[in-house]
Amino acid sequence: MTPHDQAHFFELMGGICELYGKVASPQFMAIYWSALQQYELADIRRAFNAHALNPDTGQFMPKPADVVRYVDGGSQTRAAKAWAKVDKAMRCVGGGDSVVFDDPLIHAALDGLGSWPELCATPVDELTFLQGRFEKRYQAMVFTPPAEWPKVLTGAFEVANAGAGQRIAPPIPIGDTAKCRLTYSGGVEPSAMLRLQPAAQLALKQIQGVQAANERQGRAA
Repeated sequence: MTPHDQAHFFELMGGICELYGKVASPQFMAIYWSALQQYELADIRRAFNAHALNPDTGQFMPKPADVVRYVDGGSQTRAAKAWAKVDKAMRCVGGGDSVVFDDPLIHAALDGLGSWPELCATPVDELTFLQGRFEKRYQAMVFTPPAEWPKVLTGAFEVANAGAGQRIAPPIPIGDTAKCRLTYSGGVEPSAMLRLQPAAQLALKQIQGVQAANERQGRAA
C-alpha cells in the first residue's frame, strides 16, 4: 500500500473491528498498518473477507499473521514458491548474468549455499537436495527476517569482466521490477564471488563455449 491508501485501510480496519467488537484505537491501527503496508489493499480486503467466512477461525479477530497467510500462504508455501522462482531463473537465465530477485529472502537464503554460477551448475540429481536446504533456510527467515542480504547474485560474466577491467552489465531483474530495486537498494555488497570456485569456473567455460559456437554459426551464415 501507499500513503494514499492509509485512509482506506483505516476505514477497512474500522469495519473489521466493529464486526469483532474490538476498539480501533490509534495504537491498534498503527500496528496493523506497519505489519501490512507492504501488501496491496485489494489483497488485504480479500484476506479479511476470506477469514471472516472461515468456519474454523472466522469467529476470532484476525491478527496480521492471519492476513499474511491468506495473502502469501504459510512459510512452507512461500518457500516452495520462492524455490520455483529460483529454479526457473537458474534454467532460463543461467549463471552467466548477475540477477536480482524481487524477494530479499531469496538472496538471504541462497547466501552461503554457493555462488550464483555454482548454483546454476548444480547437477540435476542434486537439485532436490539443494531445494531442501534452500526451503529450510527460507522458512526460518520468514519468521526471523535477516538484517542484511546480498544486493545482487553475481554472475560469472561480471566476475570475469571485473577482473579484466571491462564494462559490467546491470543485473537482470527476476520478478516485479520495482521490488527488485528495493532488494538491490536495501542489500549489501556481496562478500562471495570474489573468486570463481571450480564449479563456477566450469559454468563460465560452458557459457563461453556456447557463445563461441553461436558466433561461429553467425559467421558461417
